[in-house]
Amino acid sequence: MNKRRVKKKSAGSRAARSTADREINDRAKAPLLDLLSLAIVVLLLLVVGLLTHTLGRPQTLVIEMTVFLLGCFWELYRLLGDSKRVLRIIGVSLLFSFLAFLPGKRESTYSFAAHVSMWPFYFAISFFIVVLVQHQKLYTARLGEADTLLHTYSLWYLVISYFEEKALLLVGGLIAVPSLFALTHAFSSIPLSNGHRLWLSLWSCFVMVVFGSLYFTGMFGLSSIESSLEVGDAVIGAESIFQWFLFGLAGAYIAQNVVMLFGYLPGKHQFFNAEYFRTIRALSALHTARFLSTQIERRAAFLATILCGVLFGANYFSGFAQPSLVIWLSFAFLPAILSLLAEQNE
Repeated sequence: MNKRRVKKKSAGSRAARSTADREINDRAKAPLLDLLSLAIVVLLLLVVGLLTHTLGRPQTLVIEMTVFLLGCFWELYRLLGDSKRVLRIIGVSLLFSFLAFLPGKRESTYSFAAHVSMWPFYFAISFFIVVLVQHQKLYTARLGEADTLLHTYSLWYLVISYFEEKALLLVGGLIAVPSLFALTHAFSSIPLSNGHRLWLSLWSCFVMVVFGSLYFTGMFGLSSIESSLEVGDAVIGAESIFQWFLFGLAGAYIAQNVVMLFGYLPGKHQFFNAEYFRTIRALSALHTARFLSTQIERRAAFLATILCGVLFGANYFSGFAQPSLVIWLSFAFLPAILSLLAEQNE
């Protein structure tokens, strides 16, 4: 009996050592796979750039798309922590992206150069679709009263920056009721019922879709990174690089908000039938579940108001940067500042 126990223990220790060795080897290979995944995409984009220049189409967004996709991969790896899964997603996205080279129905003369220049956009769209299909829950960001407060202030800053007089009154009137609803919750102790969490989540979802749409369309109004570097304007080139990378970080979240908002619209085979209402119930449950039931402290709400007022007010009067860029920076840093201050007070 003792011999058998010794044999079992030795066999168990060998299995544990082999498992530990495999884990060490996997961790050692992870950085190599990370570099390989990024190298594949960068190499493909460089090939696209070379082809477009060779074929006489130098005005493309190859550098912009490279920076944008690097931001996407950075965020995906941060969420997954697994380079193999990132590589698989990249591979599947690549396969779908080659649809860009199929001839169009109304394309009388096939232009390989035009299809090459479209490939990065097909790759980005394919990447978002694959990511959201496989990892939708990862990009369903958790929200709270602090987020809706920040989104409300940001939307009003955007409206004041872009609209004047009658248009400002019209748009302000449309967003006044949901804004007051969010502000009332932030500065009071009204319980967060399921219905209130649903409406607050929908409000934040709507705001994020507005910001995402304006930011995406504004990206194409930026100066080309390539042309900025050619004329030696490094500041504008650096700002463009930063904005494209930032959009890559937030791109999948924006796409998920679009899905969660426009999912309430009836489809061709779901026109207010039983299946449509089942979809609505499931989507509403997702909105309610992602909104935190814990409430923001009044002191934190006042602090968020002061920080937003200083940041947005300073940029409004100085015109230092585009409003959309300042808003995305506030989304990135203000929640972290508020949570850090809350931890220090505790």
